[in-house]
Amino acid sequence: MIGPSANDIIAARWRVRIVLRMATLLLTIVALAWIALQLREFLEVRQVASAGFGQMPHPLDFEWFAIPVVLLIVAVVFALVARFGLAMIVDVPRPKCPKCGYDLDKPTSDKCPECGLRLGALRANDPA
Repeated sequence: MIGPSANDIIAARWRVRIVLRMATLLLTIVALAWIALQLREFLEVRQVASAGFGQMPHPLDFEWFAIPVVLLIVAVVFALVARFGLAMIVDVPRPKCPKCGYDLDKPTSDKCPECGLRLGALRANDPA
């Protein structure tokens, strides 16, 4: 066979999809945990500030707001790539001549037009 089989390509895409989905899940959990931990502190500081003992915190403060939002945006990007962009990550290779590397995507005969290697014998030995 010239190049990887369809099963190899499918397996590679599933491995990449699983990694992306796990990264999406991990980032989402970290972002939600961050929000849960910071929300309690934010509300306590706000309660103390409303009693007149400090400065009122800004709701869009970097630590409280931006970090989990960035994590969630990255998680959404990973999820979209896992769903729609796998063809960009795991490309389907084009068949090439094993001797000269000529592109054999649409062979016109059973010989390589560049170097003359007989491809029929190679294809006959393919297990697929």
